[in-house]
Amino acid sequence: MVNGCTLSRRGAARAELYGSTFKETGDVKFIKLILGELSRKPLTTREAKASFEGKPYKERTVEDFLYACENLRLLWAFRRRQIWQPTPYGYSWISLAPNYREPIGLIDKIFLIRHLLMIDSNNCGLWLTSVLRCIDKAKEQGRQGRANLETIKQLFADKLVEHGERRLVGNALSHKVEPILGWARDIDLVEEDKHAYRLTDAGRVIASMHERFLARGYEAFRQEGGAWIADALSNLGIKKARQAAKISEQLFESLLAIATKRLRTISRRPIDIPSLRTVCCCMLLQQGVGINDEQFDGELVHLCNRYYYKYVLLKASRSMLTYPFQGIYSGGSFYFFDIVSK
Repeated sequence: MVNGCTLSRRGAARAELYGSTFKETGDVKFIKLILGELSRKPLTTREAKASFEGKPYKERTVEDFLYACENLRLLWAFRRRQIWQPTPYGYSWISLAPNYREPIGLIDKIFLIRHLLMIDSNNCGLWLTSVLRCIDKAKEQGRQGRANLETIKQLFADKLVEHGERRLVGNALSHKVEPILGWARDIDLVEEDKHAYRLTDAGRVIASMHERFLARGYEAFRQEGGAWIADALSNLGIKKARQAAKISEQLFESLLAIATKRLRTISRRPIDIPSLRTVCCCMLLQQGVGINDEQFDGELVHLCNRYYYKYVLLKASRSMLTYPFQGIYSGGSFYFFDIVSK
């Protein structure tokens, strides 16, 4: 247990800290390319390695990217890790940015800040925000206000030991820290110069969630994450909107229509709530509106109950109500959404 938060070592909610990451996989643009191609056609491991080899990585590194994406909850593998396709979050990202061969844009950064922060909450803050905090601490020992990579890694290892985890050394430590630094760099949470790092203003806001995740974990993200992300995005050029207690019904219905259309464009799968929630929340964040997951769920249930002839929530098992692909509980377990009339 980390303060009030508990790290899960097994099961669907196993902390990503214990999963597969590799130091060469800190390239957001290549991750997006993989997701885009696999959203069009699922591939076997062998097919994926052959398809992506040399763009610009070798086959072994491509396989590392597949496993890292699986650990990031962006891909899942079937038939003993042989057939790869995007998860609801992977499809959400590509529906938001369908031109997946283009450079990383603002909506990509919004999605990833939100997504990585969600994962960090499941790791009790001992993942993304811990690394960001280590940068802030390590810069005191660096030059020109920047933190040296080796110092960051050692501080991260110390932090894990402080919270009862085993000490990571060598490549095991590099495989945990370096990808996070790469992702954070690509989404403007950190600046890098010759393996020296410093936080951006946006990164400093995100790092401040560390204590909240230590105390409350995933629940802190569901109840508070949207407002913090909106604060961070205000440092990336998105003007923060005046926060209302409730999103207008007209705006919410418009979001649902757009999100549903986008998701159906890239996949024939039923519209699952994790995908719908992610796309809608990211579109609102792009407008400067910081909506939390619990707020979104409440608005969706209210709308479906009021306009039952137009919108419907479809039931599923209670096992689909927990991290990482959380549905909604409201007098029953719901995991899918549909618009039945216009």
